Amino acid sequence: MSDLMEIREFIQRIAQGITFAIGIDTQVIDRDMERVAGTVYKPIPQNGGIVKRVIESGEYAISTTVDRNSPACLKCNQRNNCKEMGYIHCPIVYDNRIVGVMGLICYEQEHIEKVKDERRGLLNFIQSMCELIALKLKEEDVRRREQMVLRKLDNQNQVLNQVLEQISDGYVLLDAENVIRNINRKALKLFKMDHDQVLGQNILDLIPDPVFHSMILDESVNVYEKIRIGEGSYGALFYKVADGREDLAKILNFKTIENIGSRIAGEAFRENQITFDHILGRSDRMKRLREIAQKVAKTMPNILLTGETGTGKEMFARAIHNASDRCGNPFITVNCAAIPMELLESELFGYDEGAFTGAKKGGKIGKFELANTGTIFLDEIGDMPFHLQAKLLRVLQERRLERVGGNRQIPLNIRIISATNRNLDQMVEEGKFRGGPVLPAEHI
Repeated sequence: MSDLMEIREFIQRIAQGITFAIGIDTQVIDRDMERVAGTVYKPIPQNGGIVKRVIESGEYAISTTVDRNSPACLKCNQRNNCKEMGYIHCPIVYDNRIVGVMGLICYEQEHIEKVKDERRGLLNFIQSMCELIALKLKEEDVRRREQMVLRKLDNQNQVLNQVLEQISDGYVLLDAENVIRNINRKALKLFKMDHDQVLGQNILDLIPDPVFHSMILDESVNVYEKIRIGEGSYGALFYKVADGREDLAKILNFKTIENIGSRIAGEAFRENQITFDHILGRSDRMKRLREIAQKVAKTMPNILLTGETGTGKEMFARAIHNASDRCGNPFITVNCAAIPMELLESELFGYDEGAFTGAKKGGKIGKFELANTGTIFLDEIGDMPFHLQAKLLRVLQERRLERVGGNRQIPLNIRIISATNRNLDQMVEEGKFRGGPVLPAEHI
């Protein structure tokens, strides 16, 4: 935590300004009884005097008379030379701690009269100056923390750059607006440009391939496409890092394609290639569940998985997807309990430009559209808000959706796999769950 000595120049300007404005000497002393700033130059009493009392009590002190025979004065080593006639002392509080005292010291009778006449106004003024000093301390602490974060980020960036340079693939880091923020040497060779020339450029200006533009602008997640850069063909693997509705960064991985089709290459990079062989349970019940799941994978459009947390429901969902005729298409997961209620609708159904304050220009596609032709896995379906269950039911029945704030019907070809650790039948009886969206599905 910053202390008063670190902002000494700032405090000195305040003290001089106060003295100039009201004509009374000003001083600021820290909790170690060191004078930080001011227009008072007499030594600080060894016993701390009234300043120490204010630090210990946290309460202001005002006096327009000084009794040289008081206990405080009798113990003061400056008593014989003291010319103080009165004072106002206020504590400086920062982070619930007394860090010092600001005081007005009266040496003339006219100062005493001023304090008598304007007691409340002067007290409020000094207290405001103490608050200003506390705000400056907070600002200094924030600045220090920012510097620490920047140093840490700089160190992490150096490590990241070293790692990227050791990788044989081309890597590009984009921000939310598709502007290049980092790139390794392998990727630089693709563009035939220097590092400084590439940084700050929009990736769409450097790669005119319409397939690549579609991949980036449609904001697909974890998708592979074969694209052209100059005269060469490359596999582009695209990742998006997001926080709720906000894109944080995008990562591009470029791989050289040699005598291999884009579909085959895409399959090689997919992350969801979990099959029933990966589900290792050997009990009769687990074997029976695998048999049922393998059967419905090729038939039932919608499936409900139930079971306690940690029992492998998502593994079953991925295995079902990869055993179906949709296995080459997207598998999108959504945890209904992890996304804030006010964001879940736009995450699932997307939104059009201008749908709400803060909506991105051009709008945004939702998880259902991303999963089109593939599978969407709705984990913790029992936590889905009641009003969204009705909208989900319409999607299931009509196989189309409307984005938030839009009026265009978007057709869907999609399988929904839901999962929960709750008793949905009981929730339906209690009126806490509609039942329609998932209960007609095959239940595993």
